[in-house]
Amino acid sequence: EQYHYILNEINKLQELKSPGVIEIFHSEIVKVKEDESKVIIVTEKMDGSLSQLIAKEKGFGEEEGIKIMYQIVMTYYEYIYKREVMHRDIKPDNILFNRLEEGGYLFKIGDFGLLKSIEGEKHTRGFGTIGYVSPEQGLFGDGYYTNKTDVYSMGHVFFELLMGKHLDSLKQKES
Repeated sequence: EQYHYILNEINKLQELKSPGVIEIFHSEIVKVKEDESKVIIVTEKMDGSLSQLIAKEKGFGEEEGIKIMYQIVMTYYEYIYKREVMHRDIKPDNILFNRLEEGGYLFKIGDFGLLKSIEGEKHTRGFGTIGYVSPEQGLFGDGYYTNKTDVYSMGHVFFELLMGKHLDSLKQKES
C-alpha cells in the first residue's frame, strides 16, 4: 500500500512508452529488512530538469521560450492528452531535458505518480504542487476536473520559462 503511487507511476510510464515520456528500463521492490522495502527504478539518463535550466539561464527570450514551450506542449498533447489521462503535477521539476549534439534540447515529461484517467468520476483534490495546481484541482474545487487542469499548470511553466521566476513572485512583490 505504501508504494501505491510509485507502482502506479511505473505502470503508467510503461503504458505511455513514447519519445516524449521518460523511459523506465527496470523496476523492482527490494526487501532490505524484515519490515522495510525499497523501490528501485532505473530510467534513462537525463541531463537535468527545466527548473535547473531556468535557474541557470534566468529565463529565456521570447523566441527561445516559445520554441521550448511548443515542444513541451506538443509532447504533452501527443503522449498524455490524446490518451485521455491527466498528469496533475506539471511543473518545471517534472519536465526533464537532454542537450542535443546539434544544439537545443529534447524535453521529456516525468514523474507520473499522480497520473489519472479523465473519466467522469470525482477525482482527489489537493494533489499536485502548490503554485502550479489549478483552482479546481486544489482544495477548494469540487473534485470534478479534466486534463485542462494540466493546461493551467503549463501556463505557469510558460511564465516561468520566459521570466525566469515563478508567477507567485509577482504576488509577493505587490504586498
